[in-house]
Amino acid sequence: MASDFVIVGAGPVGLTAALLLGRAGKSVLILERDPGLHTDWRASTFHAPTLEMAKEMGVVDDMLEQGLVADLYQIRDWSRGRVAEFDFSALSDVTEFPFRLQLEQYKYSAIIYDHLKRNYPNVEIRFAQAVRKVSETGEFPVITVEDMRPSAYGRTDEIVCGWLLGTDGANSIVRQEMGLGFEGLTYPTRQLLLSLDAPLKEWYPDICWVNYIADSDSAPGMLLKIPDLWRVSFKVPDEISDREAVGDAFVDACIRSVFGDRDMPPATERQVFRVHQRAADTFRRRRILLLGDAAHINSPHGGMGLNSGIHDAFDLMRVLPGVADRLLPDSELDAWAARRRNAAVNEVQKISHRNSVEIGSQDEAAISRTLQRMLELAADPPRARAWMLEASMLTAVRSWYHPAGAPQSLTVE
Repeated sequence: MASDFVIVGAGPVGLTAALLLGRAGKSVLILERDPGLHTDWRASTFHAPTLEMAKEMGVVDDMLEQGLVADLYQIRDWSRGRVAEFDFSALSDVTEFPFRLQLEQYKYSAIIYDHLKRNYPNVEIRFAQAVRKVSETGEFPVITVEDMRPSAYGRTDEIVCGWLLGTDGANSIVRQEMGLGFEGLTYPTRQLLLSLDAPLKEWYPDICWVNYIADSDSAPGMLLKIPDLWRVSFKVPDEISDREAVGDAFVDACIRSVFGDRDMPPATERQVFRVHQRAADTFRRRRILLLGDAAHINSPHGGMGLNSGIHDAFDLMRVLPGVADRLLPDSELDAWAARRRNAAVNEVQKISHRNSVEIGSQDEAAISRTLQRMLELAADPPRARAWMLEASMLTAVRSWYHPAGAPQSLTVE
């Protein structure tokens, strides 16, 4: 056997799985196509149960040191201002981390990578290794890898492994080689996401670090603070191409339409993307398992995608080492695959779709209904608590995970 466990993709989910396997004493090989860790911004929210898992992994202190604690969450109308505010510190009776932590995923990946290098010699990471084919010989997966390093460019190798974990993103080669469908939907509206180094809190003192905005086309859909910058999203009209959307003219027009003639530094990052909700037909086929975006993708409204991928890995590592050592029945992996697909489709996608429809609506009547519903919800403490438990992912995760010291029930006694 060339390697006991091979992980394709050194993103946050793959690195999390590697750390957990490393802690279990397993031999792990990570194959990453890029020459180093990803440094693009992508996701930036870590919810309470993910922080609880990070504490068990021994990395939460590093995350808290680098991240921004956001315990308030607002729903706003750009013209009216704050409509509803939720204070997640009210959940301190059920979690040690009653807040969202704003931390770019590349910083999380760097934290995990550092722990792997310092503490787990049984985990090897090979960069610039592109997986070209996945097959099976007998019961074991076989990976064909092309070396992308200039010194060995084009050289191929075959790796036989005991278990293969596909954590290689939405365009997963592992999933494609398994021949699995990736059914779902794509929302018609594109989003422009900007990073702005501007004193928005000074300009709008009543905003918090996490603000979702239900308003007309010209208003931003989100104002989200990360440690160093603000992230601001705008809808992109159909007549504007992707190239035009990231050009200075359109970006400046979006910024001026919201912030007026204030002295605004240029956007440090600009990205156009479409929002999808998709899931693989299954997350497991024999000794090949899919996690994170390779298995499921969802709307970013609510910040659940990265978290659910980390949950995939954490949940899997409760059973995979035992199955591999023949201490647990193989059926535990089938149960994991079903549980995680259900979480992706019936929990994460359900909530993020609702958020996308409500916050992203272009219908004035629908916007008014959303704002009124959130106003009434925030004013009703029991309903507000239930909403925060769901938004923080605690309701879903507590069905299978209870950290040490956490109450068994989320209900107020």
